[in-house]
Amino acid sequence: MPENEPNEVPRPEAQAPMLQYSRPAHAMAPAWQWVLGILLSVVLVLGSGFVGALGAGLGGFVVAPLITSVVMALIGANLRDSVAYRPMAAGIWTGVALAVLLDELCWVAFSGVRIGG
Repeated sequence: MPENEPNEVPRPEAQAPMLQYSRPAHAMAPAWQWVLGILLSVVLVLGSGFVGALGAGLGGFVVAPLITSVVMALIGANLRDSVAYRPMAAGIWTGVALAVLLDELCWVAFSGVRIGG
């Protein structure tokens, strides 16, 4: 080897960092994120149905939860890409489905429609 080239040994700190598979410190526990996502979306979707019904009648009762459900589903889709907030996205989608089911059950009950007989 020529004298002007130093013989360098790779240092341990110069190596690639180890991958971190643990949950970030700022993220909530996955189960709590899921429950929070459910509660948040159910309250917002059902609340928008009641507020829409008070403000615009039957049209508001149908349109307001629909718009809120679409917005919540889009928020869940954006959160799905983040590993730390994937349970929150699953909770939001579960909550939207639960809220739509409850909203439709209320609509059927209040409209006087008889199902199955």
